[in-house]
Amino acid sequence: MVSQIKLGDIVIDVVRKDIKNVHLRVHLPAGSLYPALHRIARKGWIEPRWGVSDTGRRARFYELTDVGRERLASEVKHWRLYAGQIDRVLSVPSWETD
Repeated sequence: MVSQIKLGDIVIDVVRKDIKNVHLRVHLPAGSLYPALHRIARKGWIEPRWGVSDTGRRARFYELTDVGRERLASEVKHWRLYAGQIDRVLSVPSWETD
């Protein structure tokens, strides 16, 4: 089955909850999500389609394409390498304060 992203409040809610969990404050306006989705759709990483939401309203859904899955796997790999490097830097005892 093809992965689907349900848009709007759900995506933004997840990001905001994660941000609160790490005590960061990031402003993520609802209007910033859709331009990003349009950009990655033009690159062929997701495929938009119209459907019906759980509330019966017309809604736009995005499905991850095969090319998108490959790109996501690549980005996750690079992010994990980068995050690991940052973690090693922050783990140096000289950075710790009492």
